[in-house]
Amino acid sequence: FSSGSATGLWMKGMLFGLDFIWVGPDCTVVDLHEGVIALTGPDDPLPIYRPSDEAMAVIEIAAGGVQAAGMARGDRVHYGPSRSDSAYGCEG
Repeated sequence: FSSGSATGLWMKGMLFGLDFIWVGPDCTVVDLHEGVIALTGPDDPLPIYRPSDEAMAVIEIAAGGVQAAGMARGDRVHYGPSRSDSAYGCEG
């Protein structure tokens, strides 16, 4: 997030479920939202998902990915620069 703070996500327009991995400023998992389902109708409520602790980023993966990888709060996160070579802060 360009602001340096990941405060909330919603699922508008998503066609499949996701897991959210919230990453803190220290590059650890600070929260997880698993199995967030896609909306099925135009009148479905549009909840906003927020981390329980300060997060600087969120990683979205297909639903079930967190469990399949055995991820948990406190896990260390490493990811490299984007395709546009923008640094994200957890390259180490």
